Amino acid sequence: GKLISEMFATYLLFVFAATKAVNPGFRTEISQRGLDYIREIGLPLLIKEVQSFDIPDQSGENDGFDWKLTDIKSSSLAIPKSTLTIVPGHGLKLSGADASMKVTAAWSYKLDIWPHFPYGSGTCDIPIGNTAMGMTISVGADSSGRPAITASNCSFDIGSIDVHFHGSDFDWLYNLFNSQIAGLIKDNIRGKICPLAINAINDEGNKALKTLPIVEKITSDTEINFELIQAPIFDTNYLQTLHKGEFLYTPHPTEAPFDSPTLPAATASSSMMKIWLTNYVANSAGYVFWKAGTLQMNVTPDMVPKSVPFQLNTTVFEHIVPALYAHYPNKAMQLFINATSPPAINGSSLGLNLTASGDVTVSVILDNKTVATAFTVALVSGSAASQVVGM
Repeated sequence: GKLISEMFATYLLFVFAATKAVNPGFRTEISQRGLDYIREIGLPLLIKEVQSFDIPDQSGENDGFDWKLTDIKSSSLAIPKSTLTIVPGHGLKLSGADASMKVTAAWSYKLDIWPHFPYGSGTCDIPIGNTAMGMTISVGADSSGRPAITASNCSFDIGSIDVHFHGSDFDWLYNLFNSQIAGLIKDNIRGKICPLAINAINDEGNKALKTLPIVEKITSDTEINFELIQAPIFDTNYLQTLHKGEFLYTPHPTEAPFDSPTLPAATASSSMMKIWLTNYVANSAGYVFWKAGTLQMNVTPDMVPKSVPFQLNTTVFEHIVPALYAHYPNKAMQLFINATSPPAINGSSLGLNLTASGDVTVSVILDNKTVATAFTVALVSGSAASQVVGM
């Protein structure tokens, strides 16, 4: 009983998962050049979020002297060397080298016993350099089909730190607490930078991603959905995103009655980004516009320029359809062009092939402005091919 129930539930889950598996309508491939561009845009934004913060006041005692460090502030983070690379099968790795930043503070000291002399105060600059940083960034898809990011494994390894004191005549005293101050500042910075960076990406970054549109309105009752259908794929040479790419009729949104074809395997490229479009995108558009009644048109005489030899008048049909002219001599006409089925586009190595079916209803405009249907011409199937060159 229980084993059979579990097996049946597992089977249902398998069937459900199989029916939900769909091919993308379009796919993007972002190369290392594309990632370099993203890094050039994104890293300054991240630096802006993490470079300025306050460090709690510090104090200590060395060789009979009490010292305090107050108003401790960081600024001027610079990361001159950085990379954003793919971790195959996982996500991205952001790395930086030769990073530097500046810390400023106010300091004071005094002998810890009466008469508390010598004593002094001033300011100090604490330059930090030769620093390496890194973190991994996982990229997935949330329930709405938008990208979602998670930063983790952050490191900020300070290579050098110096403390430059200003404002006291007793220079020899600085050496008593210089290294202790440097160690405390180093520990505090390491404890601040990574949480700030992770928060900037996980919180602020995802807030920004949640504002990305995944549906774009085309007309009042049609839209295109380009949500992610699964988490991005990370290969050695590229980051790949798979999107739905489907047009929908908003009054009655239903899936198109055909599937998206399988795209060819991704390949390495020197381009920043490649976009692979399937005919599913265009064909779902054709299906939706046909369903919405958009693929029909009434052509009236005032729409035909006077310079065009073929005017909408029965005189033009005098020798083509004599009965029409005999019945309605020198009368204005109108054409109602209607697609009877959705147009279809298919691509091949030769180019694009368009197939469409429809009919044209020819009507005569009578003297009393009413319309009399003359005949209907069925366009059973037409096709046109064109080769796309230079893409």
